[in-house]
Amino acid sequence: MTLRFFGYNPPDSKQTPCLITPFTGIHFLSGAVANILLRKLDVSYAIAFTIWFIIHMLYELKDLHGSYIKNSDDYYHNHSLINSISDQVFALLGFIIGQNIPLDVTVPFIMLFILIVVTAYLIKMS
Repeated sequence: MTLRFFGYNPPDSKQTPCLITPFTGIHFLSGAVANILLRKLDVSYAIAFTIWFIIHMLYELKDLHGSYIKNSDDYYHNHSLINSISDQVFALLGFIIGQNIPLDVTVPFIMLFILIVVTAYLIKMS
């Protein structure tokens, strides 16, 4: 088993682990969106960071559960541990950098994020 820095084909899996996939950018952007939304709710930075860390970690644990506990080999539930760790790091980096996004661009930024997520989902489904 060789660790790849970037992978798309074959996709990340327990058998072909990758640090970064095309979906890593979505994890990064989701962190920025989380920062914006939590700032809008006037949550302190430390609390917001902790909330985001826990929410995203739960998402990654869901992936790992499918891969290692259920031992699934299907495309949607076969993720490597290294990719889950990398996705968590990128989600946190997105959160940190998201602090610099002005709140007056919230709606266009979130709309762009939704468009990117929907597009990536459609690509993954095809």
